[in-house]
Amino acid sequence: MPITLTRSLLVILIPGGISMIPWLISVAIISEKNLSFYTSYSLLFNILGFAMAVIVGMFFEGFNTFIECRWDKEREEKYLVNKNWYDYLSFKYEKEPVGFRYISNRVTTMYFEMAMVWTGLIFSTGLIFLIYIINSKSKIVYLMVIVVLGFISISYFYRQAKNTHEVLCKTRMEINRRLAVKRS
Repeated sequence: MPITLTRSLLVILIPGGISMIPWLISVAIISEKNLSFYTSYSLLFNILGFAMAVIVGMFFEGFNTFIECRWDKEREEKYLVNKNWYDYLSFKYEKEPVGFRYISNRVTTMYFEMAMVWTGLIFSTGLIFLIYIINSKSKIVYLMVIVVLGFISISYFYRQAKNTHEVLCKTRMEINRRLAVKRS
């Protein structure tokens, strides 16, 4: 995946940052020393938070590559994923077909959706921990809501990513078919 600012933001930084929010708040609540550390060393603390978001986002991307390879294998017979992938990569053109830009945008979308699956898991777990350390009379209600919304979020983004992957397979196959007709 080419690294561009948009892809870096959508696929690495935003999911990684969202994942870290409840955990960073929990650390601040657990130890008031962290609050004084932040006021004394705010630049260092912000750099550390940014670095954590990047590292977590990069882990998400690695896990997602593994999942995408699994989906490719599942769809190989129906969509000839490998053949169409390599035909797409080896196509030489004077003017880029419009469909190539569409594929690029769909890939970014799919990786964002896949990252949001992990984000939903890590963020929800962090919220559960945050609710646990905050003494609230309605703790059990909050926990149940977080678990339900976390499950819905994870399921939604997983299904969306898998559907986007199928759209990519179909689109690559159809574009390659049409380009092959034009070349002959």
